[in-house]
Amino acid sequence: MVAKPVIIGDVYFPRKGDAQQACRDLLYRYPPGSVIDDPPDEAFLHDLLELHQDAAGKRGVGIDHFEVRLTEEFHQPGFFIIRVDGTVTDFSFLRCLTPATHRDRVLTAMRRAVKDQVVAFKQEALAEDGPRSARSPTQWSPRPTSTSTIMTPTSSPLPKTTQPTTAASRRSASSTATA
Repeated sequence: MVAKPVIIGDVYFPRKGDAQQACRDLLYRYPPGSVIDDPPDEAFLHDLLELHQDAAGKRGVGIDHFEVRLTEEFHQPGFFIIRVDGTVTDFSFLRCLTPATHRDRVLTAMRRAVKDQVVAFKQEALAEDGPRSARSPTQWSPRPTSTSTIMTPTSSPLPKTTQPTTAASRRSASSTATA
C-alpha cells in the first residue's frame, strides 16, 4: 500500500500516521484543562480544523481559543474549540485526517440512540449485583429464555466422565486404578 502524504497548513507529513502522531504529541503536551496558547500550536490546530468535514460548523461564530479537555463520551483528552460567543465544541483530529464515511455516521447515530439505555442497564446491573469482578463466573450467565435446559451453578453440561477434576482427585483416582 502506498503511503498517503498529508499537508496541514505549511507542514508536510509523508504518511498519515506521521500526521496522527504529530496531533497526538500536541494533544498530550497539554494537561486536560489547559488553554493551547503557544502560537505555532494554535496555528497548527486552525489548519488542522480546515480539514474537518464540518469545519464551518465547528468554527461557528469564530474561534476564541483551543483547549485540551477530557471528552464527555470517552473521558480521554481531546481538542476543544471555545468560540467567541462562549460556546464550546470538541473536534477529532482523526476525523480531520480521515473523514467519516456514511457507514461511520450511521453507526455513530445508532450508538448514540441507545447510549442512555446502555448506561441505565449497566448502572442497574452494578446496583443489583455489584461489580463483575466481585461475582463468581456462575453469576455472569444469562437468565434462561426457554425451558429447554436450565443451568444451575452446580449443574454441568459435561458428562460425568469428562468433568474437570482437581489435582487431589486425580491423584486419588490414579492410586485406586493402580491398586
